[in-house]
Amino acid sequence: DRPEYSIRLANKNVWEADTGYNKLNATLTVGSTVAQPTPPPSFVDVGDGLDFGYVHGVYPAEELQDAMARWTNGDALIRVQSDVESTFTRVQLRLAAPCPDEQPVPTDICLAHTCYTITPTATWRTYSLLFETPPSEATTIAIKSTTFDAVDGRQLGVLVDWNSAVGMAERS
Repeated sequence: DRPEYSIRLANKNVWEADTGYNKLNATLTVGSTVAQPTPPPSFVDVGDGLDFGYVHGVYPAEELQDAMARWTNGDALIRVQSDVESTFTRVQLRLAAPCPDEQPVPTDICLAHTCYTITPTATWRTYSLLFETPPSEATTIAIKSTTFDAVDGRQLGVLVDWNSAVGMAERS
């Protein structure tokens, strides 16, 4: 109710001089809806630009060893969902750990209260791990590793190129 604070738009025939307001001929309805989160995919190409919302604890993508990938900060998370409903999920990760001192980088891969320790090599390698998982639920893969100091000040863990989650048929 303070027309002296109104902003006059440059459009023709929208300013009402008697009220000091713009006539927009529009109705704005403000309400609330509950947005349903998009379920994560069963395959995440880490570093492709479409991984936002599915990765956490990683640095911006860069091209390394002929792949667009991301360094972890030593404590990364990747959200995935198995491609089919199953009690067991095979998780595959393409990882590398090219540390400057060529020291091994023990890395824990955890999902649904189960962890495996692997030691990624300096070049790309695909690791396959079997986890028991709740059916039809999105899951979070945790990647925990030691880190080293990069020349730019970052704490770098391991490189992640992609990961997938594939439901496995149960044995009878």
